[in-house]
Amino acid sequence: GAEDEANAVIVFIRNWNNIHSVYLNNIMSETLQLAKALIARRSLTPDDAGCQDILIERLEKLGFKIERMRFGNVDNFWARRGTASPVIVFAGHTDVVPTGPVENWFSPPFEPTIRDGLLYGRGAADMKTSIASKWLQLVGLLMPILQ
Repeated sequence: GAEDEANAVIVFIRNWNNIHSVYLNNIMSETLQLAKALIARRSLTPDDAGCQDILIERLEKLGFKIERMRFGNVDNFWARRGTASPVIVFAGHTDVVPTGPVENWFSPPFEPTIRDGLLYGRGAADMKTSIASKWLQLVGLLMPILQ
C-alpha cells in the first residue's frame, strides 16, 4: 500500500544519497590529486613542465579533441568535445613566477603540502588549484549532462 511505497521512496533516496556522496568524494579526491600533481611541476614561466600534458591526457580520455598552439615561447591548447552549441570555455594557466628565496617557504614550493587542512605549494593560490576545481566542475557536473 501507500506505506510500502513511502518506504520504497525513502530507501531509494538514502541509496541515491549514498551513491552521490561516494561519487562526489571520489571526484574531490581526484581533484586534490590533480592539484597536487600540478603544484609538483616546476612550471616557471614560460616552461609549463608537463602540466598541460597532464590536463590533455585527462581531457582526451573524456573524448576531447586537443589543438596545441604556440605563441612565441609559450604553449597553449584548446580542447573541444563535439561540434554543437553551447560552447563552454574554461581559461587558466599552469605557469608560475619564480619562488623567491626558498628559505622563506615553510615547505618546499614544488612539494604539495597539506597543513591545517589547507594545500600549500607554488601555484596553489594562482592558479593550479583553480584548474583542478575546473576539472571537478567538468567531470562532476558537466560530463554527466553531456553523456
